[in-house]
Amino acid sequence: MNAVTVSLDDYRQQLANSLQACGVPRHMWESMVEYVIQGHPVGEFLEALLCNDLMKVARKADAMNLPRLPDWATFLDSCAPAGSYGSAAAYNEWRRTGGVLGRQQAREAARVQGREE
Repeated sequence: MNAVTVSLDDYRQQLANSLQACGVPRHMWESMVEYVIQGHPVGEFLEALLCNDLMKVARKADAMNLPRLPDWATFLDSCAPAGSYGSAAAYNEWRRTGGVLGRQQAREAARVQGREE
């Protein structure tokens, strides 16, 4: 099977389009996109959401995000990469490995060294 290569800018735009289509508030897009792509840290609300901590999500959500929780669930379930959310361990590992970009670079380095992962 041939892998489809997408530029980083195109992937950023695809994520932003998905966030928009799911109804996620605009002020959250950049943080979520950079988390997915590079494992950047996020604010307390997004961290709680990504860690699947409902009680903290409810406490930290702003007035725009609280009613949009079903939209966030749709985005995560349909568009976020596997392994990028669901528990504190998944969140911490995603950050540690540098998101999509870090994982892609690690796979490329392993391929170059002849140890395809």
